[in-house]
Parts: sequence; C-alpha cells; structure tokens
Amino acid sequence: MIEKILLADSGTGNTEAMMKALMEIPLVQRAVVTVLHVVPSQVSAEAMAAKWESGGHGFGRHLGWH
Repeated sequence: MIEKILLADSGTGNTEAMMKALMEIPLVQRAVVTVLHVVPSQVSAEAMAAKWESGGHGFGRHLGWH
C-alpha cells in the first residue's frame, strides 16, 4: 500500500490530471499527499504569490481537498 505521495506541481496542469487518475485507485486514496509547488529560481515573492493565486492554490480544491 502507498502511504505517502510527494507531488511536485509546476503549474502546467499535467500534475492535476495525473493525480485525479491516481486518486481513483483504492490503495492510493488512503495515502497522505504533500504538494510541493515548484517555482523558477529567480522569482519574486509577489510573482510567487500571483502564481499561487492563479493556479496552484486551487489545485487541492479540484481534488476535493480543503
């Protein structure tokens, strides 16, 4: 059984589709998922906050997480 998943999300949308497919597998549904938002190395705090609000922040809500 898979107990922990580290999900690296770059905001491209591919990660969300893959995670939705994985969450349909019963053994994966019980796993603890940690989401790591990947950002470019030369990004400002303001740009990172804007990226978070534009896409990354809602990722968990699409999967039914709160």
